[in-house]
Amino acid sequence: MSREDRAVRSGEFKLVREALSLTVAAMAALLSVSEGTVKNWEKGKYSPPPGVAAEIERLEAVSYTHLTLPTTPYV
Repeated sequence: MSREDRAVRSGEFKLVREALSLTVAAMAALLSVSEGTVKNWEKGKYSPPPGVAAEIERLEAVSYTHLTLPTTPYV
């Protein structure tokens, strides 16, 4: 089951944010939501909508690509 098919749990959301080295403010900006919304998702007060799971997956993929690319060009 892909993340698009299920909701993101609050604990998982915070772990992913921290693994991506994002602040609450940065995650909120990337998802176009308020910082309060991110905090509420992390506390489990509200569940992130299903579309957020797909966006998190995209952020993880971009971050992974960034981490695995060489930092200096081959000469």
